[in-house]
Amino acid sequence: MQLSEKYRRGVVIPLTDAAVMDLDRETFDETTRVHVVEIVSQCEFDDLWKTGFFEAVNEQTGCLVDDYEEEVIPPDMVSTVRKIAESYLRSGAGGVAGPGFFTALVGACTLAERDARPMYFVL
Repeated sequence: MQLSEKYRRGVVIPLTDAAVMDLDRETFDETTRVHVVEIVSQCEFDDLWKTGFFEAVNEQTGCLVDDYEEEVIPPDMVSTVRKIAESYLRSGAGGVAGPGFFTALVGACTLAERDARPMYFVL
């Protein structure tokens, strides 16, 4: 199963080394331990997209976070994503969805940083 089949429109943080392997191999299931920051609607995604957040992540990490794509942010770049999310949170970007998403994303980044794990953008 591809990540987008289970986690479409969200950010996935593996909570264990086994979860990292399961996600990378696409052998995950209901028992795979992950933390998910969900983007609950197309409207919410559109509002977040318009902020330029995903473009900023791409520019500063060298990754390709894009609509209808799955992208892995390596552990050494997670702090960069956190700093970008904190900046967008402070700016109030993202309409109604922004504060909740950016707050949850900062928390997810903190989890990933703590255990040196990657994060998976599934848009």
